[in-house]
Amino acid sequence: CEVLINNSLEHSGFLNFNNQKNNTLNGLKIIRKKYKSIKYALKLRSDQYFFNTSTINGFIQLLNTYKIKNKKIHSRIISLSFSTLQNIPFHINDMFQFAYIDDLILYWSTPKDQNFSITWSDFIKEKDKLLFSKNTPEIYLNYSYYRFIKKNNIYNLKEYLKFLRDYFILIDNESIGFFWNKYLPINFQNNLVPKKFKSFSFLDWLIIQNDKN
Repeated sequence: CEVLINNSLEHSGFLNFNNQKNNTLNGLKIIRKKYKSIKYALKLRSDQYFFNTSTINGFIQLLNTYKIKNKKIHSRIISLSFSTLQNIPFHINDMFQFAYIDDLILYWSTPKDQNFSITWSDFIKEKDKLLFSKNTPEIYLNYSYYRFIKKNNIYNLKEYLKFLRDYFILIDNESIGFFWNKYLPINFQNNLVPKKFKSFSFLDWLIIQNDKN
């Protein structure tokens, strides 16, 4: 086991995005440099874990089953359905990911957030407006990845669903025994949140696989 310690950046970006990007990318690059035979990487927060011992083998099978035809990347990215939102474009969970390591390096190589003007007090005042703006880390990351792959700047729900359908796989917390002590299980219950903030489920993702529009 190796532990990588990163220094905090002077400009941390909106909601600490630049530190998250820096820490993740540095770790992935060290793995790629030192362990050239490793194909896959799992990215998650240090306060999250999962109990299902079949998880990694299951993930590899999913990547082999739902292949993509794109010369820029090897495969889809597996993410949690929790916090992958149905009605807010490009808000795909970035806390927990499994993919080919080179694809994750590409995903996290997005430019740093240059919007340093948003202070914590500004965020609290305009939380509802700012939380789901294009500067939100999840949206910023996934929209940047989308623009790299698709080479356009379309930003709407229809394009988001096509992107999610073709380049990601969503899995439910329960299927891997996912645990995150920061939030109680009740916070994962989709029926308790407003429609705007509804998350996808694995079945929702599976259904859109047949939507070729």
